[in-house]
This record gives sequence, structure tokens and C-alpha cells, in this order.
Amino acid sequence: MMHSIRFTITSPHSSILFHALRHEEAPHSRIRFFHEGDTLTIECEADTIAHLRAAANSFMQWVAMAEHLIEELESK
Repeated sequence: MMHSIRFTITSPHSSILFHALRHEEAPHSRIRFFHEGDTLTIECEADTIAHLRAAANSFMQWVAMAEHLIEELESK
């Protein structure tokens, strides 16, 4: 049985996030990225809930970190 989750992020930085994260991988998971306008969608699929949770947590943290860094750089 496969488990999946989809994140949809609306941000003026969606293009930067897409290019920064689209080559990232997660063990035991399949990750797909879609970008359109101000929207970035990340789809994660894994064979176990534990693998899905780990992948989801990683990508949520990477997005939050990248958004924070972009905002810090823009404020300088």
C-alpha cells in the first residue's frame, strides 16, 4: 500500500523554491514538484507512513528555511 501527501504553497518566491528544491530526494519516497504562477506543489509518495512522515517533515522544513533565507536577503 502506498501513502501520499500533497503540499500546495502559495508564495511570491515559488519559482525560487521550485528551483532550489526540485532536485531534492527523500529515501524510500517518490517526490514530484509542480510550479505554476505563485504556486508550488510538492507531492510525496512512500511505501510506509514512517517514510512519508520523514519526507513530509524534511520538505516542510526545507521550504520554511528557504522562505526565511529569501526574506532575510531581501530585507538587506
